[in-house]
Amino acid sequence: PFLDANEEVLAKLIIENYNEPFVQANPDFAEMMLKYSELFPSEAPYHALDHWAPTSPSHFVEFFHLDHPCVERYILGSMEEASLDNTKFVIPQIIQCLRHQESV
Repeated sequence: PFLDANEEVLAKLIIENYNEPFVQANPDFAEMMLKYSELFPSEAPYHALDHWAPTSPSHFVEFFHLDHPCVERYILGSMEEASLDNTKFVIPQIIQCLRHQESV
C-alpha cells in the first residue's frame, strides 16, 4: 500500500507537469502518467504524448488497453524510433492486442 501511495503521488506530479520538457524527456514518466490516466483533469495530458520521448518496445503492449488516438500515435511513433531487433519480439503481442480490441 505504501508503494502504491507514493506511486500515485508521483503520477499526480507528472500529470500536473506534463508539458515540462524535463518530464516529456523521460518515457518512464509517460508510462506512469498513463497508468493513472483516470486522474487526468482533461484530455490535455493525452495530447502531450505527441511531444513525449519514445518508449521501449517492451512497453507498447501495456498501452494498448487505453483506446485513445493520442496513445495510438505515441505507440506508432515509438515503434518507428525503435530498432527492428527490439521490436520484432513484441509484434506477436501487438497483433494479439489488436485482435482482442476488434473482438470487443
